[in-house]
Amino acid sequence: MSDVMTTPQPPAPSGRRWPIMIVSLLLLNVAVCATTVTLSLRNPAEIEPDYYSRGLEWDASRVSATVPNPLTNSPTDTPIDTPTDATNPAND
Repeated sequence: MSDVMTTPQPPAPSGRRWPIMIVSLLLLNVAVCATTVTLSLRNPAEIEPDYYSRGLEWDASRVSATVPNPLTNSPTDTPIDTPTDATNPAND
């Protein structure tokens, strides 16, 4: 017989920890989504009236607020009210 003492090993961790954590996180996500939907439907007066046509009007105003690029003939993000190259003294 050997005089070497062996320390008892702790039991191996259960394989249930990760599935429980994954299911818990999924349930937490469902709870957060359900809370968000419930809170958003609680007060329908907060919905912007006629939001779609207002969005279309904004789109149209955005398109008219850009000037075409003379090289590519495509609109740029330069607003119309900025000075043009004709007022630039470097062009003289």
